[in-house]
Amino acid sequence: MYDTILVPTDGSDLADRALEHAIAAAKQADATVHLLYVVDMRVAQSAPGLAIDEIRQTLGDEGEKVTNALERTVADADLDVVTTVREGVPDDEILAYADEADADLIVMGTHGKSQRERILVGSVTDRVNHAAEIPVLTVPGKDQS
Repeated sequence: MYDTILVPTDGSDLADRALEHAIAAAKQADATVHLLYVVDMRVAQSAPGLAIDEIRQTLGDEGEKVTNALERTVADADLDVVTTVREGVPDDEILAYADEADADLIVMGTHGKSQRERILVGSVTDRVNHAAEIPVLTVPGKDQS
């Protein structure tokens, strides 16, 4: 049923929970898991005084760190894994990547790490859920389940 499962991540505990669900689905379907971290440069607006290139590098490094750690988790489950770090507007990049990778399923958390990210990522999840042409599995936080 699923050949390619996309898991957008921000490094949050909830994104890790979403990955657990994606791994379970991928094992059943023998699917490849694609991990996507989107560097959202809009956060640079909240850090005046820092150079844009410095922020881009820091956020990109964080994305690499997060996806590398999760790549090991997926590989330990004996599944094929692809990791990608991209820059852009998260919901746009998630939808574009899903199309480019010919994903069959998107698995993502319902919110991000911080309260601000809960608002932004919650909105990202909502926009992806409404705009995606493939199924989207949203994983709630423990306090919501």
